[in-house]
Parts: sequence; structure tokens; C-alpha cells
Amino acid sequence: LVAEPTVDEPSRQAAAVNFKNHLRGRWAPEPPSEPNVPTLAPIPDSEKDQIKALIVPLMLSSAPRLPSQLSDALAVIGKHDFPKSWPALLPELKSSLEKAGEASDYATVNGILSTVNSILKKFRYQYKTNDLLLDLKYSLDNFAEPLLKIFMRTAGLIDNVASSGGQAAATLRSLVESQ
Repeated sequence: LVAEPTVDEPSRQAAAVNFKNHLRGRWAPEPPSEPNVPTLAPIPDSEKDQIKALIVPLMLSSAPRLPSQLSDALAVIGKHDFPKSWPALLPELKSSLEKAGEASDYATVNGILSTVNSILKKFRYQYKTNDLLLDLKYSLDNFAEPLLKIFMRTAGLIDNVASSGGQAAATLRSLVESQ
């Protein structure tokens, strides 16, 4: 439903919110805190693999209001599966960021950066362990270079747009948001 362009946007938005909430409760369900509350059935591994394969392309091709919900859903998955059970995620985001950067598609660039931010937040608030540091190293090895490239490219574009004046406010806004 989220991917269907013939469905009206409010329905697609509601479906994206429902999908995100469904993932929160069922991706890696925890036992209920009260004895009479039923445990939610986990999502089967085959469906998890399908979701992982389709969520990034769906997020990048969605209508303007949907990517934030899909990004949150992706972060829910990433909290449990990234990077060990989802090694393809960062290379896929890296490739998408490079393509969007070359095309100067800053709506997509900003969506990818927001997604990466929500995935990598886990490194901010956890205690240092060897596993956490290995995950951080993996993330830095795979994403630091394209992140620096997009930062430098965006800085150059900001300089060009700011010096040109005129009707550049909308363009400048998305570039500064990216930085």
C-alpha cells in the first residue's frame, strides 16, 4: 500500500505509520511485562529478508512525507540487525548517497543522511564494548569517505549558490540542511 502510487497520500502515510509500528512490536518482540498480556508473534525470517531488500529503495522512491516513517522503520530494523544480520545496508545506502550526490538530488541526499543518522544513533548512548567498537569501525570504514565527499561537494555548492544570489533560497535551504 505504501508503494502504490495510485493510492491517495493520506492512506499511504497511514500505512507507513502502521508498518513502522508493526515492526516495532514484532521485529524482535520482548516478553510482556504482565502475565496476562499475550506475546506478539515475531515476523518470520523470510519476511524480514524481503523487508530488508525492499525498504531502502521504497524509502528513496516514496512521496515526500513517507520517507521519514520508512526511515524510522529502517532504524527499528537496524537497531536489532545492523550490521551483523544486515551487512548489505550500509553499502546500499552508500551507493544511493553517491548517486544522489552526483545528481544533486538533495531531497534524496537528506533522506539518506537522516536514515544513516537514525541507524548510527546507537553508537552515542551505549557503553563501549569490543562488539560495539567493531560495529563502529565497520560503519566508519564503509561510510566515512562518501560522507566526507558529500560534505565537501555540498560546501562547494553552498558557496556557488550563495554567491549567485537571486532566487536561491529553496536550493540553499536543502544544501544547508544537508550540511
